[in-house]
Amino acid sequence: MEKNTKIDEVVETIRQRINESIYVSGQQLPSERYLSEEFGVSRGTIRAALLRLQAEGLVDVVPRGGIFVKSTQQKQKMDPMKSGNFISQMRKQGRKVISRYLEETKKTPAGSEIAGKMGIIENCEVILRHRIQIVDGLPYRIIKTYLLTDLAEGLLGKDDQQIPLFDLLKSKNFHPTRASETINCRIPTKEEAKQLNISNIAPIIEIDRLLWGIYSDTKDTEVLFEYSKIICNASLNELHYNYDINTEKS
Repeated sequence: MEKNTKIDEVVETIRQRINESIYVSGQQLPSERYLSEEFGVSRGTIRAALLRLQAEGLVDVVPRGGIFVKSTQQKQKMDPMKSGNFISQMRKQGRKVISRYLEETKKTPAGSEIAGKMGIIENCEVILRHRIQIVDGLPYRIIKTYLLTDLAEGLLGKDDQQIPLFDLLKSKNFHPTRASETINCRIPTKEEAKQLNISNIAPIIEIDRLLWGIYSDTKDTEVLFEYSKIICNASLNELHYNYDINTEKS
């Protein structure tokens, strides 16, 4: 039977890997068998070390699912009543935010699903903007956005300039007015898990967002100009709602 010093050694090594981001937030740790072989100790010793790490708040144990690095980052509160303020909120908190484009912003024909959501003719060209938002080195959200071409064509060829969409719209005298969101919780696809650097069974928050706006000179005509699919690492994001309660009898 190994002495407690073996457990201490395993705990210290895994703790150091977490602190140095070798194992990152939400990542699944190697199996007990793998760690047992790596450290040259019994699986019982590995299990005892993992329980200590759990007690320290460094890992989460998912029954029959594995061991995952617990998030040490403060969750970002997403308020559906304040669409479009994610980056500015993060920067006000002193966080470093990077938008990395997963593909070049481009024109693309709207398939039947996108055309249906945006209320446009199928195969009509739209602007596709596909990026991932990284905060303090951690992937927070994947965003795939489809925009009306006449409003967003100015984004083409300028990914390196990180142009805020709402700034571009303002220059065209167009102002976003309201949003509608459908929220779903699920496990990620293999590609999403890879991009967010999380386990294949870690939960994500999926948001389907529609945005409307108006031109300054035609304030009575509202235009649906954006559809976005947003994939969020659930361990780093939380949803916040305020709403009135109607106590009147029906």
